[in-house]
Amino acid sequence: MSLTLPRWLILFPSTLGLFLSEIALPNSVAQANSLLQYQPPSDFPVQPILETQVATNESVGDTSTTPVRDGGRGPCDEGAIGLLTALIPAASGTQPQQWTLTSNSHPTVWFYIPEAHQVNRATFSLRSADGEQVFYNRRIKSVQPGIWSFTLPETEPGLEENMTYRVYLHLKVYPTADSFETTCGTFAFVQHRTFTSESSDIETESLATLYATNGFWLDSLNVLGQAVCNGESRNLWESLLSNEHYPGFQPFNPAIIESEIIDCTTASSQPG
Repeated sequence: MSLTLPRWLILFPSTLGLFLSEIALPNSVAQANSLLQYQPPSDFPVQPILETQVATNESVGDTSTTPVRDGGRGPCDEGAIGLLTALIPAASGTQPQQWTLTSNSHPTVWFYIPEAHQVNRATFSLRSADGEQVFYNRRIKSVQPGIWSFTLPETEPGLEENMTYRVYLHLKVYPTADSFETTCGTFAFVQHRTFTSESSDIETESLATLYATNGFWLDSLNVLGQAVCNGESRNLWESLLSNEHYPGFQPFNPAIIESEIIDCTTASSQPG
C-alpha cells in the first residue's frame, strides 16, 4: 500500500503521528491483530457439576494427615501457590467450575504450576466425574514452575464418548519458606465428544479457530501449545488465554498467560 502525504503534513511534522493514527489499517493487518474467540457449547454447565470442591488425601493415594485443599482459604493460598490451575475455562454461575470438551479419547490437559518455596512432587490423575474411580495416575518428582501438559497414554483405555471425567493435579509443596509441607490441588471436568472435519493439513490458526468456535477449548489450546513448543509465535496462545470470550468468562492471570511451557505435548492435534 503506497501513501502520499499532504504537503501541510510535511511542513508540520508534529501532526504526522496523529494523522497516521487515523488511517484505517488494511484488512490483513486488522485480522492479524484480532483475538482468537472461543464459543462454548450450548450445554456449557452454569451450575456446579458437583457440590463439593474438596478432596481427601485418601482419594489421591496420600497417607499423610495434611488435608488436600481445592477451595477456601488456607496454606495453599500462601505466596503464589493459589494460582495453581488447569488451563480450562470456568462456567459462569454462583459456584463456577472448570469444564471443557475434547475430541481426543486420549487428551492432553494443561496446568499452570506457580512458584513455591519447594515442590516435592506433582501427581496428575484422571478420574470419574465424582472423583471416586481412578483411571490413570502420573507422578513427577522434579517440578519446575510453569505450564505443564499431561497426556493420557495410548496404552491406557480412552475416554468414553459423551462421558464426563475429572482431571486432578496435586502438589506436595512448601508454599513459602515459613510453611509446613502441605498438599495443594486443583481439578477440572473434561467431556469426550466426537468432532470431525472434512479438511486435513489445516494451518495452526485455522485449526485452533475451528476447535474454539465449536466449543472444543482443550483441543484448540493443544494445537496452539504444540505450535509454541515447535517455535511458533505465542500470540494466538496468549490470545486464547487472555481474551474475555463471553460474559462471565474469567480470564487467566497475566502470570499464567506469560508463563513458559515446561513440558511439551506430542498428542495428535487433528480432529477426530
